[in-house]
Amino acid sequence: MSTQEFNFPPLGKFAQLFPLVIGLVVPIILIGVIVATYNVNHAWLAVVPALVFLPVAAAIMATAMHRRKVHLEDGVLRYGFTPWRRISVRALDLAASRIVNLDVERELQPVLRLAGTAMPGYRSGWFWLRNRKRAYVVLMDSRRVLLLAKRDGGLILLGVERPEALLEALRRTVDDKAGSAR
Repeated sequence: MSTQEFNFPPLGKFAQLFPLVIGLVVPIILIGVIVATYNVNHAWLAVVPALVFLPVAAAIMATAMHRRKVHLEDGVLRYGFTPWRRISVRALDLAASRIVNLDVERELQPVLRLAGTAMPGYRSGWFWLRNRKRAYVVLMDSRRVLLLAKRDGGLILLGVERPEALLEALRRTVDDKAGSAR
């Protein structure tokens, strides 16, 4: 079976610049702190690990943010920016899955980040929703979001460019699997 890819919309300007700020501007400020406090009881030594960590973290973040595709292949949906974010289509409750507008259906809005990244124009990771359910979220825009219900009760919110095409492809995959099992 061939791989189908579904793109996420482009990142906003703030989200594009954030890794640059974290990886370049903050270390430059820290170097200024080191220069200013160099002769003060070795206080500058506490800042040195951040000079290594921040650019590495920014590079990882930028790489993850720019790998923005959902892949559907052989009944498996890869939906996050990390290789281990995958789920079998059989584990999804496609009858309960639908396209939502989070500005209207406020109970599905991510409100508390548990693990991941949240900034204006970009949210990715595990979040508590306003309805107190936990969901894995990848959003750049909240107006056309594919809500994937999992059979175990979990939720996945994907803000892909063409959510109806992805939902149709998932349903077609289930139908194909059911047809081949007969």
